[in-house]
Amino acid sequence: MFEPENVNSVLEKVMADMDLLTKARRIQVFYIWPKIMGDISVNAKPRRLDGDVLHVSVSSSTWAQELTMMKKDIIEKINTALEGPYIKDIHFSEHLWDVSAAQGADKTCHEHQIDPDEYREFIGKNRGIEEKELAAQGAFTPLQEDPDLSLTFQKFTVTMIKRQKYLLEKGYKQCPVCGYIYEPEKVCPHCRTAKEYRDHQRIIATLETHPEMSDTSLSLATGVRDRSELARARQELDSRWHDAALNGIFKAISGNLPKDERKALEDCIANLVALRTNKHVAKLTEKDIENALGKRFFSLMNKAKLKVK
Repeated sequence: MFEPENVNSVLEKVMADMDLLTKARRIQVFYIWPKIMGDISVNAKPRRLDGDVLHVSVSSSTWAQELTMMKKDIIEKINTALEGPYIKDIHFSEHLWDVSAAQGADKTCHEHQIDPDEYREFIGKNRGIEEKELAAQGAFTPLQEDPDLSLTFQKFTVTMIKRQKYLLEKGYKQCPVCGYIYEPEKVCPHCRTAKEYRDHQRIIATLETHPEMSDTSLSLATGVRDRSELARARQELDSRWHDAALNGIFKAISGNLPKDERKALEDCIANLVALRTNKHVAKLTEKDIENALGKRFFSLMNKAKLKVK
């Protein structure tokens, strides 16, 4: 008789097959590191995992040498805590070290040019944030399966809430769209970046259909007045079309270009010419096209017996 398999056992098998259990266990090294290393963790911080190799940044070459000598014992302590041989090597390097990373709350202050001593005083006066307040804000979710991770998450959440409260009291603004807190009299950087991305995509889409457009026409069509943004989009398309056209030409010369791709290649070259001249290719002479593409590119195009007019 067929016995239905327990869901947990099925999930464990699937995760094991995908090697997710091993990866999840290894990632826990970032949470147990301070407990294993104690005070040393102030001068040595895990940065990334490369398979079973842990990369740790250290504050100086002296610490790198000292910890390298202790590497065997450290690996043994880590694997004991992880309950398995998950870490096989550790690389210590001062090149990954970020000085501000060792300063804890000071980094939070420096990001917004805040006095660290003043920030510490504020934190001292606001140590009474209760779990209920966190839950009310939807910021606290207990992680019953991993108490250590849960504690780390709680501490991080408390710190971020205090930081937000402090910055708002200092006169910083909170974006009503994305919630990002930014300096007074400035535009929300997140929203600005999102707008720049949308503008860029709009310029690209317009040029893909009308590569002959001048900057003035393009600005009117897209609503983007910043000429540097127009130039950036043009450069991106120029590079993309140039590389695609050159690869297609080499294929055509070697006889490896399918017939159904020949027309698309000629259109690509025509678009490149129009983009560089701000004129439709039909209005240009052969000499104009040669000047736009360059002599070498133009000779290769002729060798491949391609026509753009």
